[in-house]
Amino acid sequence: MRVAVVAVNYGSHELLRRYLSWAFAVPGYDGPDIVIVDNRRTDEDRVAITQLAREAGWHLVATDANLGFGAGVNLGAHAAWELGADVIVVVNPDLEIARPDVDALAAAVAEDPETLVAPTIVGRAGRPSARLGRIDMRRAFIKLIDEGEGPLWVSGACLGIHRRLW
Repeated sequence: MRVAVVAVNYGSHELLRRYLSWAFAVPGYDGPDIVIVDNRRTDEDRVAITQLAREAGWHLVATDANLGFGAGVNLGAHAAWELGADVIVVVNPDLEIARPDVDALAAAVAEDPETLVAPTIVGRAGRPSARLGRIDMRRAFIKLIDEGEGPLWVSGACLGIHRRLW
């Protein structure tokens, strides 16, 4: 199973350097491919992310404008599928995630390719800030527990998905 991590950048190269440091290309690196979609903020940011991607051995998809998060994820997913990925794990640039956590998400998706998986995201104060929940359509409220009625909600800050479900 081939895995790719997809992140959308908008002037966040320093965060990507910090939180994906485990994914820097080193001799014998056998981890997931890293696909960065750069939603160009400034010329200086473009130079910085281009240099970082080259240094780290990441795949850079450079846009000419800020296409937004959703369009950026779509471009990153397309690039990951072209690289041969079976599974992608989408991460926000400001999300600290360890390699074993990426592996665990990918393994859960590989076990059931028809399932979208997402971790509980914990903020600096140690409280969950995003996880699987239900949307209460009557009160326009997201409940961060998987009970009750209403459509399921998952945060785009981090999720894993198989190519088949995509």
